[in-house]
Amino acid sequence: MRRQSILVLAMVVLFAITPWASADMAPGTIYAWGYNGYGQTDVPLGNDFTAIAAGMNHGLALKSDGSLAGWGSNYRGSTYYGQAEVPTGNFIDIAAGFYFNVVIKSDGTLSAWGKNDFNQLSVPSGTFIDVATGGDHAIALRSDGSLAAWGLNQFGQTDVPTGNDYLAVAAGDHHSVALKSDGSLLAWGWNPHGQLNVPGGEFVDISSGYYSGLALRSDGSLAGWGGDNEYPKLIVPVGNDFIDIAAGFHHSLAVKSDGSLIAWGANNDGQCNVPLGNNFRIFAAGGDFSVALTPVPSAFLLGSLGLTFSGWLLHKSKIL
Repeated sequence: MRRQSILVLAMVVLFAITPWASADMAPGTIYAWGYNGYGQTDVPLGNDFTAIAAGMNHGLALKSDGSLAGWGSNYRGSTYYGQAEVPTGNFIDIAAGFYFNVVIKSDGTLSAWGKNDFNQLSVPSGTFIDVATGGDHAIALRSDGSLAAWGLNQFGQTDVPTGNDYLAVAAGDHHSVALKSDGSLLAWGWNPHGQLNVPGGEFVDISSGYYSGLALRSDGSLAGWGGDNEYPKLIVPVGNDFIDIAAGFHHSLAVKSDGSLIAWGANNDGQCNVPLGNNFRIFAAGGDFSVALTPVPSAFLLGSLGLTFSGWLLHKSKIL
């Protein structure tokens, strides 16, 4: 009952700050900007994409028919991992890690490919509704509200807490974050940069950067924590008109209720030079590049929201 109440509350908040929520929305076109040394901004053509994710030097997109598209580097240095080469099948959610990917199939099971030196590809069994990828580990939310994690566990980043009251997950380089049904945050793993020092309050969305965290409050304002001193990721923009967030390697993105994008943090390759326009709804922040999708697909709000709350968080696999 408590979880259902939070779902209803989240829907009310989202629709209250999003005047376009009832519009008839179609799948969209991908835009990318920033560093392109590995083709990571050479996005596939078409207007039938419904979700996007950004890895270190590659991108991943979900099409309206459930198939996948990938682009960018298939390597880390001189080692081939094939992270930009996508499998066939029907999928409902995507997550791009540094050099590997995890996706949720239409039956709720997980599949993974790419780098596997820490068993990142040894996905757990079960039915899942949300997934996030970090540096060399991944975390997923089961349909019963419990968590599962796998991959590198050097700092306890895959030692998930117990319980089945979770609504969303995010993963940084060596840490993990979860959003609980009461709107609070929980983080675990490596903490030399304060990436586990989550703020208090009630939140509706989360994202994790390399050493940092970013969250959207229920009142539409932003909160940031952790991070190194090199880039001002913690100095989040002021306002209460934000509806979505994405944290990348050293930069972050947010979309406002009018559909416009803003970015802050490192801009050495133009990853914060957001395109003009006010119809961006789904986006992702990668290593030193950013991607966005416009217009928003109907699945963004309605896809699985009534069952899982993750419908409007479909893109958030996009952290790194």
